[in-house]
Amino acid sequence: MVTFSVTFLCQFSFIQAAFNPMLVAMSGKKDNANTKPKKTASPSKKKKKTKKVARKKKTNAFAENKTLKKIYGRQARRAKTIFAFKKKGVLGEADNALLKVKTTKGLSKKEKEIMEKFVKAENNDRKRIIAEIEKGGNYSDRQKTEIRQNLFKLNKASDIKGIYFYQADHWHKKE
Repeated sequence: MVTFSVTFLCQFSFIQAAFNPMLVAMSGKKDNANTKPKKTASPSKKKKKTKKVARKKKTNAFAENKTLKKIYGRQARRAKTIFAFKKKGVLGEADNALLKVKTTKGLSKKEKEIMEKFVKAENNDRKRIIAEIEKGGNYSDRQKTEIRQNLFKLNKASDIKGIYFYQADHWHKKE
């Protein structure tokens, strides 16, 4: 087992957060992570006036990366179309964290063109994200492989049953 630095673990947690907008869009669920719970004040308790102290916000270097923000926006816009192709069984996740075309049977010429365009754009963006993550640390080749494998696992886990994934040179259907 490879021992990772704290920086690597923080960056991996960012990977999960980074792919969240795309995963949420694909699942059709609303993202409640950014909503704040409503505060209700009880009438019997009086609020104490406290002096507010300015605190430094903890920031994630990746979260403030303008390039990554643009990429996540593009991914979120493509997510529903990509998910539709996955549901048809013609597209799946590959173990290198990229999309892979399973087959083009049953698709019209226009659908094939659209799918190829979306797959190419999505894979380019995923490669850029991986490059940004790898740029953030001095990782060995083995650690870089593990980053890709973890991204694959995250994408696979977010898909519904019946979606195909490509692992160990074979197509498998998620059960």
